[in-house]
Amino acid sequence: MKKNKIILVVYMLISMVFLCGCSSNKEDKNIDKKVQNEIEYIDKKITGMMNKLNNITLENYEVKTKEIPSQKGSESNSSNENGSSEGESSGGESSSEGSESSESSGEEKSEGSSSEETTGNSESQGQSKDIKLLQMQPSNILVIDKEDIDWDALKSEIELMYSGWNSIILDLYSINATNEDILNFSKALDEAVISIKSQDKKKSLLKLANLYEFLPKYANGLEIEESTKNILQTKSNILRAYSMVEDEDWKEVQNQLEQADNAYTKVINDVDYIQNKQEEALRVYVLIKELKNSINLKDKDIFYIKYKNLMNAIQ
Repeated sequence: MKKNKIILVVYMLISMVFLCGCSSNKEDKNIDKKVQNEIEYIDKKITGMMNKLNNITLENYEVKTKEIPSQKGSESNSSNENGSSEGESSGGESSSEGSESSESSGEEKSEGSSSEETTGNSESQGQSKDIKLLQMQPSNILVIDKEDIDWDALKSEIELMYSGWNSIILDLYSINATNEDILNFSKALDEAVISIKSQDKKKSLLKLANLYEFLPKYANGLEIEESTKNILQTKSNILRAYSMVEDEDWKEVQNQLEQADNAYTKVINDVDYIQNKQEEALRVYVLIKELKNSINLKDKDIFYIKYKNLMNAIQ
């Protein structure tokens, strides 16, 4: 009897350890997935802001709003002009005719005055606001104005990252991200805000690229596919190269793209990833090579065209 009790206790202890282990593994997977989604959120935010600093959109067309004067307002102005000319003409004719009594004339003037006031009010009420017209405009690299930057929109976006970052910090600690990497991201975020606030395009690009460099580091602490980690590293190097084109530091651009090429080669050599996404992976690989080759021309627009094609493919 005593032996049976011992066996039962041992069995219960083993069951409890097994159940706790399963629960712990499930929680770990959930937090990894949550952090991965948060990394993707920061990825899109930083990439989007860096592209806006050159007015680059990954779509070939963008919707823009244009205000045009309402047709009713135009017709009203036209009718006023016609009325004025007719009044002048009739005035000329009446001057040649005899004048009527002063009392009758006064009444007519009073009535005329009242009529004009009513007409004016009705015209004022009838005028509608300007019409907003939505237009599809090409967003091709060669036609966009890369210096007409919407700084107000960028300031709003970078400020919103603070609230998002505050909630992400706790999750990063739970995956054992180093305290140094977390604090350094906060510091880099402050520096990016200062650059955007001062509307310094070159510094803003560099500071945002600094922010992105932390994403592959955070991803390394997750139990996710190695291809995902290598793609993040590839994008980090591409964005660093892109940030240096504005300063025409072509040597460092070349260096960063070499590193991007090396990182993506690991993706190409990942058998499991290639089995499912061979065409997509090979396309990105070729576009990285094309971007590297464009450096010899030292032409910003050519680089941006090929950069846009690459970023469309690697999303």
